[in-house]
Amino acid sequence: MRDPGHAIRTRVGKAIRRLRLQRRVSQERLAELAGTSGKHVGEIERGQVNVTLDILADVAGALSIDVAELFAPARGRQRSESTRLIALDDLDQIAAIVERAKGPGTLRSSRAR
Repeated sequence: MRDPGHAIRTRVGKAIRRLRLQRRVSQERLAELAGTSGKHVGEIERGQVNVTLDILADVAGALSIDVAELFAPARGRQRSESTRLIALDDLDQIAAIVERAKGPGTLRSSRAR
């Protein structure tokens, strides 16, 4: 059976995730600010739960936005399906893995100097 609410839950969830990442806030921190759990924030971002307007208002307040912004289409250039955001902490971990993989005796880029 088709779920007519799925599209709006997905759009709102993506908006929350985009705004949260722009502000460099973890799901856990957003949950603290909004008075919910990190697990619940994750479910909201994935469009898995039918969230109340009260929770949406709390999330919007925690993100310092008007709740209406959660329903607006994303502004600016649309990302392709293959484009993903990488958190700064993840980027640091990736850089550390690359450096370890290079091993001793390899030349490092001028940026690392």
